[in-house]
Amino acid sequence: MTDRSKLLMVAYEFPPCLSAGVQRTLKFAQHLPSHGWDPVVLTTSASAYARRDEALPIPPEVDVRRAWSFDSSRRLAVSGRYLTITSTPDRYSSWYPFAIRKGRAAIRETAPVAIYSTYPVFTAHMVARTLARRSGLPWIADFRDPAPEHYEPGHEAFRLASQVDRAAVEEADVLIFATERMQELYLDRYRGCDPGKAVVIENGYDEDRLDALSQAGRTTGETFDILHSGAIYPRGRDITCLLEALAHGPSHTPDGRLIRLRLRGGRKSETHEKPLDDRIQQLDLGERVQFLPPCSYNEALTEMGRSDALLLLQGRLFDFQIPGKAYEYAATDRPILTLGGPAGATAARMANMEASVIGDVDDPVSIGAALARLVELKPARRDITGLSRKERTVEFAAILEQFQPAGVR
Repeated sequence: MTDRSKLLMVAYEFPPCLSAGVQRTLKFAQHLPSHGWDPVVLTTSASAYARRDEALPIPPEVDVRRAWSFDSSRRLAVSGRYLTITSTPDRYSSWYPFAIRKGRAAIRETAPVAIYSTYPVFTAHMVARTLARRSGLPWIADFRDPAPEHYEPGHEAFRLASQVDRAAVEEADVLIFATERMQELYLDRYRGCDPGKAVVIENGYDEDRLDALSQAGRTTGETFDILHSGAIYPRGRDITCLLEALAHGPSHTPDGRLIRLRLRGGRKSETHEKPLDDRIQQLDLGERVQFLPPCSYNEALTEMGRSDALLLLQGRLFDFQIPGKAYEYAATDRPILTLGGPAGATAARMANMEASVIGDVDDPVSIGAALARLVELKPARRDITGLSRKERTVEFAAILEQFQPAGVR
């Protein structure tokens, strides 16, 4: 390149937000300058995030513009309930007018050549859509998740999700999907969509944090700890069948260690917590199931590297997705247990991994068989060539080339 170009990146989730969704945008922003692109990130104020990771650094070269917002599920809730109208199209909709104002100022001041936005916060796509319409700039819409799949068909939220989804598909100049399965889903759902503008950039691991994923400091303890890093919830990441398998299968490994499940990241709500606690009590699993609070990204990576085994939990709701932690798990040498839909994208990705076993998330018998194989596995260093977020940014930069002004190479 003979010059540098600006990219306006619209992302609600950005440091110090404590969320797995932060990493994709953050790493794009971190590595794009190496390819001649200077990112301008339009995000929200730190106070909007219920959970924050203050240790997660933002590269100093990244220009961050923050627009005020609030989470309506916290700010407007009464006795834990809030009106649907206050969360349309999502509970961060208050961000929209302030982000439009900040975004227009950023466009005037920095002259970006394109706009990028990332879902699963609908409002981010809505902000990018409006800014693209008003400025005439090309729009790149990134779909980390398939939007309507998060809602029950027939529900009002499903209708709204589908409307925003369709608008993005029809109006964005490039559609980025995190898996091939998701790309296929969208091209089938929106038959009028130009296949030429639909591309795949998967998630990846952070090679800058490989040391945290190493086995340094690991010792064999009295327990065989299976770690799930991330929140669990009834739709999509349900552990009910896993609990049944734990209760009715062997409680110890062949070398005598107690098999223990450690769930790092919390649960959806009190309505989810009580039934789980009751079932754990009924199955006498109190000593074998631990619920742990969320922790920082670096702490999470270190914990992955020191666990005896790692759990991926992907219900059929997520059949089209592969979570970012699948790649982080792969960068360790730890045995991996994947519980998901047998035909899902995650199961397909993990099927060819070393030291990896797969079970049907909805079948206790299948899970029990997978657990029996898991405790027999040895650590294995995997081939992770091409799976880093730095390499994913190379793919992203290649897509951005089409928007370079004439004379800039």
